[in-house]
Amino acid sequence: MPASRDLAVAELAFASKLGRENLLKKALKDAAYDFAIIDCPPSLGLLTVNALTAADGVLIPVQAEYYALAGLDLIRETMQGVIENLNPRLHTLGILLTFFDGRKSLNRDVAAGLQERWGNLVFKTAIRDNVALAEAPSNGQSIFDYRSQSYGAQDYAALAREFMLRVRKQ
Repeated sequence: MPASRDLAVAELAFASKLGRENLLKKALKDAAYDFAIIDCPPSLGLLTVNALTAADGVLIPVQAEYYALAGLDLIRETMQGVIENLNPRLHTLGILLTFFDGRKSLNRDVAAGLQERWGNLVFKTAIRDNVALAEAPSNGQSIFDYRSQSYGAQDYAALAREFMLRVRKQ
């Protein structure tokens, strides 16, 4: 289900409900799927807590910038609270480096820091900074429909392969 303005209203509607952390989990309970990918806002609000409560695993995108590393610590703290109080089966599937440009020393330093601190949790695939990734949604298309030969499409296809290998091993 794609994001919409209704999600902004959903957070307010969830706030007044009893058991509000479990609303998404209940909604997905009888759904038939192998994987459900829930793209959360970059805030750690009620929608994100709902997604973490409903999830088995989390793929954490980290922009190749210094402050994103601090955000990673906040996400991990939130996950730990969800594990302890709402969803003990939650675990990190992996950390994905995004907006990566190997020509920039800052991006290379962030990648090295992620690898040093998180090791095997960091996906080998990094999503390179690519204008087609920004253009595709504004044209109402996936990156594969918009520019299937772009770096963005190549990187997301590689991520899908790596992701499937990783979850099959678990």
